[in-house]
Amino acid sequence: MNIADFIPVGKENAVTREQLCRLTGLSDRVNRRLIEIARTEGVVIVNDSDGEGYYISEEEADIRRQYNTNHHRAMSILRQQRLLRQKLWEFSNAGQMTIDDAKE
Repeated sequence: MNIADFIPVGKENAVTREQLCRLTGLSDRVNRRLIEIARTEGVVIVNDSDGEGYYISEEEADIRRQYNTNHHRAMSILRQQRLLRQKLWEFSNAGQMTIDDAKE
């Protein structure tokens, strides 16, 4: 199934996640995965996160907004990863003997 066949061109024609489920007969999770795959294959599927839904676009402004949204989301995830990595490092080093401990 090509999810792009169910997503219209232009913001004015955007399809919501619920509508997409009805159109495809697939679950929301499967549709989101298919959208992810289509995006990695070069289909520009935009979601302005305004509740209007998904649409295909070749407009610079739409692509720029989607790029910025993705960028902010990715940076947020990386900040979270840094904190999680620090906690994991703390766990892995908890209880390890230091040089000062060895001298006692």
